[in-house]
Amino acid sequence: MTTNIFEAYADSHADGVNRYINGLSQVLLAYAQNKIGDDTEVLQTLFSEFITQSRNYEQLSQDHSIGLNIFKMLGVSEVLHSYLISDLLDPFGRHGQKRLFLDLFLHRLKIGSSVTDNWIVTAETGRIDILIRRQSPPTVIIIENKSNGAIDQPNQLYRYWYQQVYNIEGEDAYKNPSNKIIYLAPDDWKTPAPDSLLKPKRWRNNLPDRVTIEPMIWNYRKEVVEWLEEACTKINANNTRMLQFLNQYIEYWKQ
Repeated sequence: MTTNIFEAYADSHADGVNRYINGLSQVLLAYAQNKIGDDTEVLQTLFSEFITQSRNYEQLSQDHSIGLNIFKMLGVSEVLHSYLISDLLDPFGRHGQKRLFLDLFLHRLKIGSSVTDNWIVTAETGRIDILIRRQSPPTVIIIENKSNGAIDQPNQLYRYWYQQVYNIEGEDAYKNPSNKIIYLAPDDWKTPAPDSLLKPKRWRNNLPDRVTIEPMIWNYRKEVVEWLEEACTKINANNTRMLQFLNQYIEYWKQ
């Protein structure tokens, strides 16, 4: 009975086990306060399950330290998220996996790329959180990171688009489907503010009134996690350092 109630929370990682135990404790509390019934047999079953799962958690913690996650312990600022993601995307990043992360990322964006293409990845440059650029064929990917839910500034995405796309490619920017704006959100509730996409007042009249690229919204808990989970399947199983790093970051977002 209790397994059916809480099985959706019983993941293999610490947060799943914690939610499972917390769910049981809430039901126990409700029974104790006579909010959902007074069936003594059911209450005893719940209490027994609570004790069992608590002991399971203690054993898992002792054997695998499942409650230990460096990102949760230290906290990660929006800027650090940007540097982390950009380093993974950079073929010359500290990860040593060359183009693995970048190629998987581009594939998800449906952007073709050959091994000879020269991609440049920067973070926190010119107020843009992450910028990915290829000279030939010309491609610009602007990544606006809202990992911590910060509000959008007026005309923010328009300014970035104008600076990195329109100001360089001019009218050709309309014809280039490879140019992208990725809006990295912590959850589904976070979307670009409408005025972030609009032209600033008093800018010249011949400019578009709105960004000509429709932003792609990537949810950290979905698209980013799926991208990194796919990468984990491509990394040498002996590279435990890289895999542990990725798994802890994935776990951070799955909480």
